[in-house]
Amino acid sequence: MTPVRLLRFVVPSQEALDRLAGGPLPGALRGSPPRTEFCRDVYFDTLARDLERRGVTVRVRSLSGGTRTLAVDVREREEGEQIVRTREEAPVEMGTIADVLSGESGPARLLQSMIDPTRLNAQLEVETMRRVRDVHVVSAKNAGMQLILDLVTVRHGEVAAEFHDMELYLPDVEVKGMDEIVEALAPTRDAAEALRRLAPRSIMVLPLAARGRTLGAVTLASADPARRYGADDLSLAAELASRAALLLDNSRLYREATQATRAREEILAVVSHELRNPLAAIVAIVETLLHW
Repeated sequence: MTPVRLLRFVVPSQEALDRLAGGPLPGALRGSPPRTEFCRDVYFDTLARDLERRGVTVRVRSLSGGTRTLAVDVREREEGEQIVRTREEAPVEMGTIADVLSGESGPARLLQSMIDPTRLNAQLEVETMRRVRDVHVVSAKNAGMQLILDLVTVRHGEVAAEFHDMELYLPDVEVKGMDEIVEALAPTRDAAEALRRLAPRSIMVLPLAARGRTLGAVTLASADPARRYGADDLSLAAELASRAALLLDNSRLYREATQATRAREEILAVVSHELRNPLAAIVAIVETLLHW
């Protein structure tokens, strides 16, 4: 079977993520205890988003090991819409953010050539708790396979959101036991068989969840050796899955509302029929008493 390089999933909850990090893995997969890593990215811009309009991204990354890096990414369009990218990234001292942006590192000097760094403010914070497990298939001890589980918290001002991602990374060699991996991770037997026939090189599986309910899952696969799903693909697929789930749930709510309306009308029809004759007699008695 054609080797798979990377499987990407959106995990529906932190509880499910924790089970994958510390508990037994599905099917024939087995894993080591997790190693935990922390990362905090802060993105900077002016209040008027001057850097964003110019295609510039400024990021300060702090790692759990006590290291920090500054990255400046510049994307410019030339004639013919060709995008030219300039990127500078380097380790920086663990001082204040103002010192980092106004420092003497290569990224800092590139930033200072475009804007006064004292005008910049933190616009977005992304915190990632990553747990990594070495994994293998019971029937074949595959070296180099890793399960990566990310709890990502994104903050923008007073707004915060959490995301739960899972990646299964496989080495750039023929992987033994791939059928067992597909069997363990595919939502149904039909899906597993379809994936085997496709012989994918990259897979994403996303939940169809809306209003606290999980309605199903959608699997996206690519058999193109040159096409591997990345973070941008996962983000777009998650948005599409979220909208599809909302449409499905709206359809469910409409169907339930229609059934409830039909049931109410049937009950009212029965009650009206049963009460028609007694009500007619009561009305006749009341009219008689009024004319007595």
